[in-house]
Amino acid sequence: MNDEIILTPEQVRARGRRNLVIAASIAAFVVLVFFVSMARMTANMHAPHPVAGAAP
Repeated sequence: MNDEIILTPEQVRARGRRNLVIAASIAAFVVLVFFVSMARMTANMHAPHPVAGAAP
């Protein structure tokens, strides 16, 4: 039983474009998370730090 699905050249091109869009979306999300993380860490570096042993 050989139920292979044969795609037309148009379907293969469409799948390739779809894969590129998915890859670009994932890469954009990773870059966004990186820059948001860097911005939060930079903002946290400039925040006043509590003194060790001080009363809350």
